[in-house]
Amino acid sequence: MARLGFLTLAVACVIGGYWIRRTTPFTESTETAPAWPAAPVQTATATIEEPLASFPMGPERMPFGILSFGGVDYRCILDTGAQHTALNEPHRSVLGDAVRVERGFQIYRLPLASVGSLQIGAGLEVVCHDLDDFARAFGGPVDGVIGMDILSRVTLSLNYDEGRVTLDSPRHAAGATATPTTMRCLPLPFITADVCGEECACLVDTGNTQEAVLRKDLVDRLLERDLAVINADQTTVMMGRIETNSSGLFAYLAVDGFRHADVLFDQVGGTRWEANVGRCYLARYNATLQFANNTLLLTKSKWHNASWWPILRGMTLADFGDRRVVFAVLNGSPAFRAGIRPDHEIDLPPDYLKSLTLWESRTALPLKTRSSPANEFAEVQVEPDDLASLPQTAASE
Repeated sequence: MARLGFLTLAVACVIGGYWIRRTTPFTESTETAPAWPAAPVQTATATIEEPLASFPMGPERMPFGILSFGGVDYRCILDTGAQHTALNEPHRSVLGDAVRVERGFQIYRLPLASVGSLQIGAGLEVVCHDLDDFARAFGGPVDGVIGMDILSRVTLSLNYDEGRVTLDSPRHAAGATATPTTMRCLPLPFITADVCGEECACLVDTGNTQEAVLRKDLVDRLLERDLAVINADQTTVMMGRIETNSSGLFAYLAVDGFRHADVLFDQVGGTRWEANVGRCYLARYNATLQFANNTLLLTKSKWHNASWWPILRGMTLADFGDRRVVFAVLNGSPAFRAGIRPDHEIDLPPDYLKSLTLWESRTALPLKTRSSPANEFAEVQVEPDDLASLPQTAASE
């Protein structure tokens, strides 16, 4: 029987060190980036079909969808890092009696269900889990997690330019030219990535909010080669346990012809795989995951060349040299309450990233923001972080 993919949450609080991008380059990081890949691009030739489902990402820029059964809609994260679908604990009663217990979890059978026009026959095995921590990480209600037992039946498209997630039939071809990358579904989707010269099987994890997650032994090797720096210690709250991990930057990550320098990462301990890429990596592209064809299609998004800041009072900032642009805002966070939304520009000089003040201050932070370049900057007061809006990472384990 397949091993269940259980869900975890990592809530990371900066408790030591500070966030600072290196002012001198990593060894090897000044190499000329590889040329644009010479491999032929894939062009859509199939008949255009109506999507099975399409959902807005919301201000948190995470892929949510609606799972419907029994006349009720359930808001679920679309998580390629979870092998099995799960519902939040309060919904246990709608599933009837458990059919068995596996690894301490009661297994239920889902009745006839749907995601948009995708029909899911009765009998899919699911678990129930306390997902309240997931809800905190995503800034809104989470009724469940749709895992690869459902997602493998579709083509999943993440459009970060438009802030929309779309589910199409497995036959769907990307609507524009894109660079194809081989993706192996085992059943979770993996790609081969070059992490500072080391070839790694890298999980494509749409339920992870970070740019990258590296296993500790890989981080140790990068530190020995001076290809990574640790910027902060953090307390990580997982399901039923607390760990102390680290976050920082490593020199580069390359997938086929695409290479990115100074990659923001979280370090984890006992995971089965060496590396994950999550939201802030995927957002560099408008990505299409063709599970049936074992192909990941990548088209550069407007966030392609962003340098990411750690979460600040609920918002994720993209640094474009002389501009700081909001990529995502957690619902209900101090930044959200101050009226800050995705695509707003924040007037902060780059060297503010080197300051502890932004992350350690317990007083209101005055920021100047504007919704478009045509508008003038206006000052807003962003209150200190509360527990629900501390720097966080949601991940699968």
